[in-house]
Amino acid sequence: MIHRVMHNRSNQLRTLLLKSSSHPRKKTAFLARCTNKSFFSTAPPPDWATLDPSLLGTTSTPHYVQNLVSGSWQDKDAIKQTLSIPNPMDKSSYDLCLVPDTQVSELSPFIDSMKNVPKSGLHNPLKNVERYLYLGEVTRRVSFLHCLIRTLYLWQDFISLVFHIMVTFFS
Repeated sequence: MIHRVMHNRSNQLRTLLLKSSSHPRKKTAFLARCTNKSFFSTAPPPDWATLDPSLLGTTSTPHYVQNLVSGSWQDKDAIKQTLSIPNPMDKSSYDLCLVPDTQVSELSPFIDSMKNVPKSGLHNPLKNVERYLYLGEVTRRVSFLHCLIRTLYLWQDFISLVFHIMVTFFS
């Protein structure tokens, strides 16, 4: 019985995905535009890109990393202690960032958030097919828009962030 229900659900998902997929020619045209270097050369950085990697370790005020609890970012004063992450490329420069050092006494918001999660999880595809399809569409779009990373602006930012965390030689 369970196998039959799972099989029917997977057929429903497959049918809905096939209906929602874009035309192949549109995908090819979009990829051709994305690979053109002039297409994104003047694009401003995205709203979520608030960290400029070139400024890491150059100012006396390091970047503050926040905790995410119940879908919202915690304020700086919610956690009493922080750990400073030094610059691995230059030990004499300023610290890169401050990371919250959450103590056992400060774990209650995290525990309450975990208690609110249903037993079957938040993204159960059998209980919420629409949400599962939506997340699949988001994943498809992200993988389809991977060419954004190839733009010079974002590519250099990601590379410098990786080099600040994983010390390697940049040639």
